[in-house]
Amino acid sequence: MHSTPAFKKIFYYGAVVIALIMIAKYTFYSPSDTASVANNNSSQSTTINPDTKTDNKEPESEPVANNNSSQNTATNPETTTDIKILKSEVTDTAKFYPYKIDGVNMEVLAIKASDGTIRTALNTCQICFDSGRGYYVQDGDYLVCQNCGNRFNKDQVEIIKGGCNPIPVLETAKQDAGDYIIIPGDYMTTQKDYFSNWQKA
Repeated sequence: MHSTPAFKKIFYYGAVVIALIMIAKYTFYSPSDTASVANNNSSQSTTINPDTKTDNKEPESEPVANNNSSQNTATNPETTTDIKILKSEVTDTAKFYPYKIDGVNMEVLAIKASDGTIRTALNTCQICFDSGRGYYVQDGDYLVCQNCGNRFNKDQVEIIKGGCNPIPVLETAKQDAGDYIIIPGDYMTTQKDYFSNWQKA
């Protein structure tokens, strides 16, 4: 069966109409429009107000200083400080080491004896300490009591005890720390009464 001219004309116009519809569809409403709409919706749902916190975590605070650390926790330094005598500075000329505890002035002397040993003693004595002048001044090889005038050879220091002589600081009352001789503050505390009137006359 052969097509008539009328049929061909209808077919031609129909094809043109379909083509126009297709062109209009892709010109005025393309798939990219759909994607754009989806992207806009997505960006709106994830937008965050910068003034709004994003979590419930509390802001970190600065560490609080320990109030106790500002308090002086050390005990009275006068009662805990040891006397440190550098051995290399001790010669046959007496060296005196002042010490103070509870407002009481005290003193230790150190001197090198003829045999090269270092002798130590309190610069006061058991007899004259209460006079206020019971302390010693060196005169040559001798230490002289400023109260009674008794004289003691440097080699007698830390040897003679129990009378009017420098009260010895014996080996049992001190420590040998190599380069130093250490006389503990605790020991000095026990000797405080010997200096209660020291150099006050």
